[in-house]
Amino acid sequence: MHCVRRNKKRRLTMQSLQRCVPDMRVLLLMRSHGACWYCGAELTLRTVTADHIVPVQQGGQAVLENMVASCSACNREKGHRSLDEFRQWRGVAGVWGEQKDV
Repeated sequence: MHCVRRNKKRRLTMQSLQRCVPDMRVLLLMRSHGACWYCGAELTLRTVTADHIVPVQQGGQAVLENMVASCSACNREKGHRSLDEFRQWRGVAGVWGEQKDV
């Protein structure tokens, strides 16, 4: 699959980036030791989703440093909330990924 953009006016989107970098989910799984960054649930290549720590709508970038492996339930619950808003909404002081050395 080629990552060359013919129409230079189009922005690189997360979907096109994932098509260009199919191993992103593998990298996120390896970095999180196969567990959801938010709840610690065991993940596989089929169940992992990429979540932005700082949501794109709040100025976060679609870069690997701003992405973590999460289960679909946590990704859906966090939605467009910031990490602090998500902690407060969930009523927890931290998240699993911060309690472990990731």
